[in-house]
Amino acid sequence: PVVLFNDFVETDTCPNVSKITRTWSAQDLCNNFDDCTQIIYVVDSTAPVALCPADTTIFADSAACDAIVNFTADGTDNCDPNPTLTVTPPSGSTFPVGATTVTVAISDQCNLSDTCTFEVTVLDNQPPTIQCPPDTILPCSVDSLPADPFTTIFSDNCPGVFPDFVTQINLGGNGCSQNPYQIIRQYVATDASGLKDTCEQLIQVIDFIEPTITCPTDTTISCDSPVAPSFLGVALGEDNCGLALNPNANRSDLCL
Repeated sequence: PVVLFNDFVETDTCPNVSKITRTWSAQDLCNNFDDCTQIIYVVDSTAPVALCPADTTIFADSAACDAIVNFTADGTDNCDPNPTLTVTPPSGSTFPVGATTVTVAISDQCNLSDTCTFEVTVLDNQPPTIQCPPDTILPCSVDSLPADPFTTIFSDNCPGVFPDFVTQINLGGNGCSQNPYQIIRQYVATDASGLKDTCEQLIQVIDFIEPTITCPTDTTISCDSPVAPSFLGVALGEDNCGLALNPNANRSDLCL
């Protein structure tokens, strides 16, 4: 006999799902005829597969606290040749310093779906910069210029940089122009990633202001009177650095 079939297809809201009613017929040479019906259900029960790249780590862009990151995410489906792929945040986005989770979601025409995630980590490898106050000369005690880290100029590619005073190194000296008293102050700037930069300020103390002296008042005495300063008065000397002067000394300042 001659065997033939004819299909009647009923589609679902999902294009990959359908019901096929297949009618078979057989006819012999004597035109005897018979038929039967076969029902075929086409279903999509396999979810698509999201494909994530491996976790990635990069450094922040120059002078920036973030980085533009490109990557490839994909997915496959057994029935849908063009499944919907959504990547959040997408490739080419700007990622901040730190770890960011990227989600790859895929769905097919039958609303079957899958997701995967990976991490993009941006590292800050750019240390901050710090500029100390300018080197300076003081006429007297260095205590008149206390250490203050916020007199420094500091910056960083990321927020959160913090300046601090480290130490003060005494180089000695007597405070005279030939041998100034010198100290070095060290400051440091530290950013949120623990990166550091340091600077130094040189401070010199030089007593270049002459002392002043006030003599006892003029007086008239008899020839037999004592002339010692203990009887006629002692000159009073003062210095800008608070140094006590010896009235009996043959010099007028300790820096002579």
